[in-house]
Amino acid sequence: MKSKQLGNVTTAALLAASTGLALAAAPAQAQETTAVPIDDEGVQDIIVTARRREERLQDVPVSVVAANQAQLDRRGILQMTDVQQLAPGFRAELQGGRPSSVNIALRGQRMYGNVPAQDTPTAIYFAEMVMLPSNGVNTAFYDLADVQVLRGPQGTLFGRNADGGALTVRPAKPTDEFEGSVTGTLGNYGTVGLRGFINLPASETVDLRLAGYFKRNHGYQKSIAPGHTDVRGGGDRVVDIRPSVIWRPADNLENYLVAFYSKQRDQTVIPRVVAVNPNSPAANFKGAASTAPGYDQYGAILDQVWRPGDDFTKVYSRFQPFEKVRTYGAVNTTSLTVGGITVKNIIGYRNVKESGFFNVTGTALPTVEAHQFSSSDTFSEELQLLGKSFDDRLSWVAGIYYLKFESSPYGQPTSVLNPLNLASAISPFLANVKNTSLAAYAQADFELTDALTFTAGGRYTRDSRHIQWLTQTQPDRFLQNVLGIPYVPRCGLLGPTGVPLALADCDIKARKSFREPTWTLGLTYRAAPKTILYLTQSRGYRSGGFNYRAITAAQRLPFDPETVMNYEAGIKSDFDLGSVPMRFNAALFHADYKGLQRSVTVIVPPATIAQSIFNAASGKVDGLETEIVARPLDGLTLNVSYAYLRPKYKKFDNLVNGVVQDFSDRKFAGVPKHQLTADANYTADLPGDNGELGLSVNVAYMGRTAIDELFQSRQQLAATYINPAQAAALPESSAPYQTRSYTLTNLRIDWKNLLGRPIDLGFYMRNVFNVAAQVFPNPSYGSIGTTALGFSPPRMFGIELTARFE
Repeated sequence: MKSKQLGNVTTAALLAASTGLALAAAPAQAQETTAVPIDDEGVQDIIVTARRREERLQDVPVSVVAANQAQLDRRGILQMTDVQQLAPGFRAELQGGRPSSVNIALRGQRMYGNVPAQDTPTAIYFAEMVMLPSNGVNTAFYDLADVQVLRGPQGTLFGRNADGGALTVRPAKPTDEFEGSVTGTLGNYGTVGLRGFINLPASETVDLRLAGYFKRNHGYQKSIAPGHTDVRGGGDRVVDIRPSVIWRPADNLENYLVAFYSKQRDQTVIPRVVAVNPNSPAANFKGAASTAPGYDQYGAILDQVWRPGDDFTKVYSRFQPFEKVRTYGAVNTTSLTVGGITVKNIIGYRNVKESGFFNVTGTALPTVEAHQFSSSDTFSEELQLLGKSFDDRLSWVAGIYYLKFESSPYGQPTSVLNPLNLASAISPFLANVKNTSLAAYAQADFELTDALTFTAGGRYTRDSRHIQWLTQTQPDRFLQNVLGIPYVPRCGLLGPTGVPLALADCDIKARKSFREPTWTLGLTYRAAPKTILYLTQSRGYRSGGFNYRAITAAQRLPFDPETVMNYEAGIKSDFDLGSVPMRFNAALFHADYKGLQRSVTVIVPPATIAQSIFNAASGKVDGLETEIVARPLDGLTLNVSYAYLRPKYKKFDNLVNGVVQDFSDRKFAGVPKHQLTADANYTADLPGDNGELGLSVNVAYMGRTAIDELFQSRQQLAATYINPAQAAALPESSAPYQTRSYTLTNLRIDWKNLLGRPIDLGFYMRNVFNVAAQVFPNPSYGSIGTTALGFSPPRMFGIELTARFE
């Protein structure tokens, strides 16, 4: 890279502060990956820095899946929720049907909603900064260097502790070449899109890059509720801008700043009710109990139940659900190398503001509706030192990390209709939250012999959780305007005796600190030039916290940390099977969890819906992850990946109807036992100078999952009813308790360098067979009385035209 000179660049204080290395900075560095071109003798390789230095993916004793932008495009991976098509064992669900917000699951550890006072088990990073909260993270994957899924506990090198794994998204960095591209998209359901970038070498020391994305579609769902057929769901409008700059004032000093701004307005995906509990509050809408005009009766709710074969794009909603999210921020990274030691400083800031209104139960009768709003700030810093010693046999990294997250306020007022008088019990769910984390860490890899390497790393973390529960002091215009419910100021919090607190006593503060050590130990053995075997033992940790949705005094007690001891054995091998280059990677793991954090929906008498977070004692997860890659022909690459997960509770007690019951036979909710992806990519040069033709097919299978933590079969729910008639009334169907397995197929055809020109023409089709894939649940069959499920988009297709310049 040639030396350059700084021009007229006046970036913000972040740039100046980081350039001077005055303070240290941000989440631990994500693995940076670079695709290595395919040669004539093997399959494509990837260069990663999962251990803070550049290494071949096949040399890293870590279970990690990585893909660059071209690979993402070929597989039809457009956003976070599509990554499960890349990495089995990874799963992403929309939060309440909101397209911009996701719940991530990895290796059996799953988040149950956007809970600001509870850490996620899987951390999401963008440009090396952890993304808190998860609102706004499901943005478009465009102009990226790569996306990586790191499986297993992250308790040493990564910025925030995560006991399930980490997902990192790294944008493309500015280069010293003038280049750019513009891509236009036209598709069904009114899809229009435009994305592109331009890279400018501004001077001898400064490179600039500007990338942007715009998309709009009309929504693929349409309400068929009488009188409300203008309501739509599943549409979105996104504007995303990402400027970045690299400054290299000297050969040993680099400053990289990337800023981001995104504004999104979604038509929230509307779920469909798939089951109604005859013993629940929802069943009380029978006959004369529902007398107000415009409200459906119980029989009408049953008519709205989705059954296999029904059109899953037809929904029932009396109002237009939506979500608005605006996020902006910047990440600045400065690297200085002196005497073989690199000092790295990373500073990150992110602001998120969101507001939304969504239909929880998916019925025309607004049984449960929620309005969510928040304004949050995240600031993170990390100071990092990297180096080698003892003739480069010892590679080490050490650092200090700090994170501060504040949300003031974070609210989710929720209405639950009382069927006897069609009034509403409004749950305020309003709180100010402040989380801080401070950690110190070090890790080293020492080559005992030319073939055997020993790894040891440790980290000590102190997390502080602050919360202030509030009452709803202003009328909620959504509940008033949409449902016509009058607002009466009151305190939604209950005292120790179960009596509502007075308004003057309704603001309650609490704080709690948690301290935990985590570590990694491992051995790596090079059995052959292109084969390694590895063993690792690591301890992961997820901080304790508070339930911001707490109503009762018991719910306001803090929950404890969740810890995991992970044991893993793996192999990574490149070899030839006859004349066919092959790759085989596999990881076998066993994870022991203590203090598993679980969330369940309950009804606080008389009719207030609430969600409780508690520690469900202990559990374990056994699993296998495999990947096979082959190049049987020039231009043809085949990839098959599979993940098997077998989670099991060792001890899980919970209070139901005033009695402590044993739930240790339950499955982990939202965790499929089997996931598989298969990908075929073929490219061939066209005759003459007419370009290159490419064909890609991606198939992803997702096994069925349990919907609810507590009630996963008719027999399990029936055992909780004292009245035998209630138990007998439960239907035999499995629909209330588990999702259906599904297989999604994506197809893409590309004509690169059209007729020898720098123009690409592409055709894509996603969900080729129009499968009704159940992708996010609202489990409340045992409480509110309905099970509602969201569905992935139907068959989507379109064309893309790209113009490149340089």
